[in-house]
Amino acid sequence: MIRVLLFTLFSLPLFSELFVFTPPQNWKLLNPQGDSKYIIMSFAAPEIHYPPSLSLAHEPLKCGQKEYLNAVNKILTRNSKNCRKIGTRVTPAGKCTLFQTENETAHGLFNTLVAIYFSHANVYTLSFAAKKEGFSDLYALFDKSIASGNISNSIQEVLTDNECTSIEAAKTTFLKEASLIEGKVPLVEVLDKQPKSKKALAQLEKSIVKTLGKERPVHAYYVLQEFIAGLTK
Repeated sequence: MIRVLLFTLFSLPLFSELFVFTPPQNWKLLNPQGDSKYIIMSFAAPEIHYPPSLSLAHEPLKCGQKEYLNAVNKILTRNSKNCRKIGTRVTPAGKCTLFQTENETAHGLFNTLVAIYFSHANVYTLSFAAKKEGFSDLYALFDKSIASGNISNSIQEVLTDNECTSIEAAKTTFLKEASLIEGKVPLVEVLDKQPKSKKALAQLEKSIVKTLGKERPVHAYYVLQEFIAGLTK
């Protein structure tokens, strides 16, 4: 997770609101693929050949929701072998709209399930892709992640008081062990030159993941992103 964060830190802004969800268990966080201007994070199943994957994208909402969905439908229809709107899903983030597409690739037919969520000023898109063969067997797994979608003004809003206390203690331990002063040290340079700091950061990640649980890597990602961004100002 630390490696991915450092890879994306300078290409992704800190958002005024966050989209959180629960990815399928044991899926691995990847370096975002495609246009990093829109892709926030990506995950893939722990398989070797063409595993199922998902990505979270974000962009500002610059038109009405109905107009946006019509535009998405046209784009997906134009770029896919088959595209259909399959309904809506009620989630903590509100009602999301679902599309399913089929695409022919060099590796065979792939299906993609697209879930689009709106806040007042932003659009969040979860996209799940897998080979057409066996896609239906994964649908319940994808639907569980879609149903977990939520929008928050800060990561602290979706954590308990005990979780916030434990995380703050872990941050303090990191700053002490790594001998860093928050907000004044270029972290990337420090990690390159000080193995002790790199080890301390890895321990911080471990502590945060332990506090939040392995089923919430998205929450851990945002906690670390906020903290590391503060160290690199």
